[in-house]
Amino acid sequence: MLEEIKKDLPEFTCLICQKTSDAFQLSVFEDLEFLACQHCGSVTTTPIPDDEFISEYLDSSRTAQLAPFPHNLEKKHFKKHLQDLKAAAQGPKCIDVKCHNGYRTELARMRYFSDITGIDSNPFAIEIAEKRFNKGYFINTSLKDFTDSGEKFDSAICYHGLEYTNSPDEYLQNLLKILNDKAAVYFSLCDGNHFMAPSNFLKWKEVRYPERTHYISREGLDTLLKRNGFKVVKRYRRFLPYQHVIARKQS
Repeated sequence: MLEEIKKDLPEFTCLICQKTSDAFQLSVFEDLEFLACQHCGSVTTTPIPDDEFISEYLDSSRTAQLAPFPHNLEKKHFKKHLQDLKAAAQGPKCIDVKCHNGYRTELARMRYFSDITGIDSNPFAIEIAEKRFNKGYFINTSLKDFTDSGEKFDSAICYHGLEYTNSPDEYLQNLLKILNDKAAVYFSLCDGNHFMAPSNFLKWKEVRYPERTHYISREGLDTLLKRNGFKVVKRYRRFLPYQHVIARKQS
């Protein structure tokens, strides 16, 4: 009987660790499936939306009206993480990739990075950022398009941006193009394999489609970053199903 069940399981290739295993379905909603990798534990939404679908959704979203942190504890953690990012950076220039409404960018500018640029592909988000923080520098563009500028930075803030792509490898390769050697990067993202993630995956408040495609595990993140030329130099322990790391670009 067990062998018959295994025959019915489709093969699933994880985009995070790039290994193939039998699909482990966590949840399903109409045509959407949430599949967990049996190697690294990362969760991927299928079908994976294409670039145009994701971009259209992100660029028309009005989430910039929402608070940048779900509660004050997250804000407290973020300040500490910024302090560590500043200590790890080997120069003054910083970029906030997917800067949302500019609040986190301004917080970084006032405390640690006077030379910081915020980019976001959502014109509504940039409009709010420019109105609220007139001393900040914000650009309405995507990471992919910004690589054409030729500008390079000593550090970067990637706050829940790595999950918003159908190709994490392409995202990280674009990020490499705008970073100086040995640059430090702060990554904040959901942990799809955390013990506090709901057993009914669909009930997790962080589940958003097509905005969020991947729910990357800790092991998966380490593998993904190493494959793309980054090394994790600091990882923060969290009781909640999120992960925060500082990684360094390897020359």
